[in-house]
Amino acid sequence: MINKVVYSHWSKPMHGEHVGFNSKEAFANCAMLSVLTSKEWAETVELVTDQKGYEFLIKDLKLPFDNVRIELDKLNYINEMHWAIGKIYACLIQEEPFMHLDFDAMWFKKPPDYILNAPAAFQNKEYISDAFHQFYINLVEQVRDHGNLKINEHINIQNPIVPYMQNSIEFQEYAVNCGFMCFNDLSIIPLWWECALDYIKNVGTKINGWEIPSIVFEQFFISKLLQANNINFKVLDQVWVYEERALELGYTHLISAAKRNLVVEEKVANKLKKYK
Repeated sequence: MINKVVYSHWSKPMHGEHVGFNSKEAFANCAMLSVLTSKEWAETVELVTDQKGYEFLIKDLKLPFDNVRIELDKLNYINEMHWAIGKIYACLIQEEPFMHLDFDAMWFKKPPDYILNAPAAFQNKEYISDAFHQFYINLVEQVRDHGNLKINEHINIQNPIVPYMQNSIEFQEYAVNCGFMCFNDLSIIPLWWECALDYIKNVGTKINGWEIPSIVFEQFFISKLLQANNINFKVLDQVWVYEERALELGYTHLISAAKRNLVVEEKVANKLKKYK
């Protein structure tokens, strides 16, 4: 069973100290709340970062990690648009079962055993079609049609991608939301890392359509590699973790605009007061 939580922070893509929030204070409150709630159930809570991240998260914000590894400066040759590569590297260097958790995600209850005991586990599936999560389509098709990508030696992608239908999701291509990632089986992570680096090298900044390639080599690649290697993984929900289910689980992930919602920002600050 997983008893370790890992956070990662690669500073190069993080412009300023807001990290997608309205202010440094708002980010600090959310990050502190996430780490403190993780420490309530995990034996070890670790940060993988670079020197700048250490100065910001540890010396300035004083986030209470049990262990800090300064590893990510070695990634600074990579273009910042590939922001998720730091998360994958943080996973690569782990030697024991772990959960990687984003700073904008938190567990107010211990995660369920079926998540902590699974070979791998994620928040939910993200089905790729022109009706749902359409931002994947151009990027996934570019991967499929690229002749020399390492990932294509290990997976097959539908051609064409089947349009999304709620009653036939078993036929859909999908990625996984990586607000949290659990790995008891670490065997696929080195290949994931190799395929991500190969994608960055061969596709680089020449991205068709939406300029968010990280979601492809992070969320799509790991989903397909796990499937191709018959590694069963669990999710909290097949499509989305709706509010009722999130409350039941005690899980929150402040996705996108939720970070900048002033009502949410106030709720985070008020919840943090209960843990300090």
